Amino acid sequence: TPIAAVCFAIEVLIAGELIFDALVPALISAHTAAFVSGQLGLHAETIPLNEIITFTPGNIVKIVVAALLFTFAGQLFSFLSHFFHEKLAKLFKNSYLRIFSTGIFVSILSILLFKGRYSGLSLEINHAVFNGGTVYPWDWILKLLLTVICLSAGFQGGELTPLFCIGASFGFVISSFLGLPPLFCAALGYAAVFGSATNTFLTPIAIACEIFGFQYMHYFFIVCAIAYSYNNNRTIYSKQQNLSADFLKCS
Repeated sequence: TPIAAVCFAIEVLIAGELIFDALVPALISAHTAAFVSGQLGLHAETIPLNEIITFTPGNIVKIVVAALLFTFAGQLFSFLSHFFHEKLAKLFKNSYLRIFSTGIFVSILSILLFKGRYSGLSLEINHAVFNGGTVYPWDWILKLLLTVICLSAGFQGGELTPLFCIGASFGFVISSFLGLPPLFCAALGYAAVFGSATNTFLTPIAIACEIFGFQYMHYFFIVCAIAYSYNNNRTIYSKQQNLSADFLKCS
């Protein structure tokens, strides 16, 4: 998803500001990476929804409610990341012991919980959501908790794909409650939970459009705008600068 990669590069460092100086380098590197990956056999994933959604007041209300729930899920991920990071750092002063102990704990849990269903990137959950597989109501929260614990212990990287998995499975679960098509609601969650947790706006819209189709851009725009506006500027990235916060301090 090279368009999303470009957006992520120019907006993730400083929330509320686009770093246009990085636009051309990001454009070149993202498309080069996509081209090389394609040549090596790793092709872009597209998931056609084939859903017909009418732009009616009733549907918009449902989408807004879904967006607020997705914002909560993203905020929960971000809050628990910082919470567990602080608690584990106090519990285990030695970082190696912290990582080793947490790794064993999560490994045992992963075996007990559906034999590794929530291990790694959990791409099988995404596959189940969009291909008629079994999706459990607790998939999203267990994946969220285990991912947060791993990251908080000191394991680095691998938070973005789990966020997509959490958002998609959460959207699928709440779709029946909201009266929205399951795959459509899952796609909304795929984008909005990621946007809420990372405090980004353009990137989740771009990645959702590249994967699910630009014909749904209007709806992705709505949920991502709400997720970005109401996430209290909380992010999983501790070093992300916040333009509005800096502005308030100066004023």
